[in-house]
Amino acid sequence: MKIEGLKKLVDENLRGDNWGIKHICQRPWRVICDGVEYTFASDGKALIVLKGCKRKYKILEGGGVHTVLDLIRTPIRGAKMSLARLKEFVGPPVWNHCDPCDDCRGTGTFCEGGNACECEEDWHDSDKPLKCESCGGDGKIELMPLRVGRIGKLFFNLNLVGAALESADDPEVLVELDEYRITVTGKDWRVWVMSLNATYIKEPQVPELAVS
Repeated sequence: MKIEGLKKLVDENLRGDNWGIKHICQRPWRVICDGVEYTFASDGKALIVLKGCKRKYKILEGGGVHTVLDLIRTPIRGAKMSLARLKEFVGPPVWNHCDPCDDCRGTGTFCEGGNACECEEDWHDSDKPLKCESCGGDGKIELMPLRVGRIGKLFFNLNLVGAALESADDPEVLVELDEYRITVTGKDWRVWVMSLNATYIKEPQVPELAVS
């Protein structure tokens, strides 16, 4: 599992929509939970947490950290399922168009580099421009269409679930559904994806996957 799975999913209208804290959805972060370091990324509707740290990301402190810590501390449970079966159902993420990246305004970098550098990243070599983490330096963000499916009793954008699980390769995972979201747990990683409001589902029939 790689954290890059959510880095393309940055949309100004979605950031913090369901997790409640906008700034945590702007880039990957590190967080320390009960003495263990984790790396996480969120687009506001999905969140990936990896056990272990990537030093280039800052440690999240202050607002929003307790939201993430509470999720990490959630007891691991759920029904066993083949990851291949789950990924076959949700399919690979499909992207349909690009918009300029809001974080770097389409420039692909956070700063000018050299004396103009004001990015305040303590690990950054200020002689060089700092590549935008949200768009990977492309200056644009790929957006995805809504592709509705039902997992258990909840409706999801299968494109979003597919993006969150794209780099996972575990043979088996635990899948849990609560009232609002799906949790998928693999080895040293967890994914949460918020469900869609069934009121707005217009398709008379959508693909379904049963979860015991």
